Amino acid sequence: MGSPKFSLDGKTVLITGSCGKLGKVVIGHLIDAGARVIGIDIVTATDLSAEYSISNFIYRQVDITSKGELVSLAAELETINWLPNVIINNAAAGQVSFISGDLVDFTEFPDEVWQKNLQVNLSGTLYVCQVFGKHLETTNDASIINISSTYGIVGCDQSIYGDSRLNSSIAYATTKSGIIGFTRYLAAYWGNKGIRVNAIAPAGIYNNQPEPFYSNYVRKIMLGRMGEASDISGALIYLASDAAKWVTGTILSVDGGYVAW
Repeated sequence: MGSPKFSLDGKTVLITGSCGKLGKVVIGHLIDAGARVIGIDIVTATDLSAEYSISNFIYRQVDITSKGELVSLAAELETINWLPNVIINNAAAGQVSFISGDLVDFTEFPDEVWQKNLQVNLSGTLYVCQVFGKHLETTNDASIINISSTYGIVGCDQSIYGDSRLNSSIAYATTKSGIIGFTRYLAAYWGNKGIRVNAIAPAGIYNNQPEPFYSNYVRKIMLGRMGEASDISGALIYLASDAAKWVTGTILSVDGGYVAW
């Protein structure tokens, strides 16, 4: 039997970006750890709603860049006694920097893509924390976990990408760096309220990327492989659980050793 400190029994977790490759996997692991989970995303998700029992999972279609939609969600969750005490800010605009199949040079990077990344990755995270913050302040046992990236910590090694047509963008790197500053600010701001605020910085998750990109990328990783969505779940469960009761303001690299060289 596992340690009860790592259990999420009694926790209600709100996870944004729940329909993405990472979100779908993490939801199942959170539920297995004992949590009730509220999944939100901008798209419909009948598959998620059908997969999990209504007793421990609900899904709502919500645009996190709309504060009004988040306020409405919070009011509904309060009515049904599902207000969260754990928030995972997982939603993000796309990482790769090409439009309609064409790689985009920094000097020509489209303003609309830059603005979309700022809006989703930073403003959306801000709005979620603002809307649910007053409730979190009353729990004295809350955890916020933001998803950053290795590219929020180190620069993008352009030599990895070659002609693979996969390339991390300036907007992605900038916003993921911003998430780190945001995390540390909120950890200091809310520490006296018992709200822990941490971030996870994953390296690349395997998603059938082509060669030679994969070979080039894993040369940067000490453990010799790209990540899997399930690799991130353990870190999330730890930071959400009572095992991390004295952990706040931390940026946890879950990257196979990528940034440790």
